[in-house]
Amino acid sequence: MFVTKFRHSVLVAKINTAVYKRIHYIANQRDFHVLEINREQDHVHILLTADTITSPAELANVLKTKRPEVPENCTERQS
Repeated sequence: MFVTKFRHSVLVAKINTAVYKRIHYIANQRDFHVLEINREQDHVHILLTADTITSPAELANVLKTKRPEVPENCTERQS
């Protein structure tokens, strides 16, 4: 589970779509498999699989800190 800063309700419309695309992009780059992803307006639940040598802590770290080169439409911000 990943929460937004101060649990602000920001995961709506374009931002939600951008977050989903970014998570799937990172998963594809690192060879993780997203089985399920659900969100509320202030947090995201992700169920995924990875290889046996990648620790859960590493998975969380990669998803929270990875800043991949992604298509521009994945980084749109809601005005």
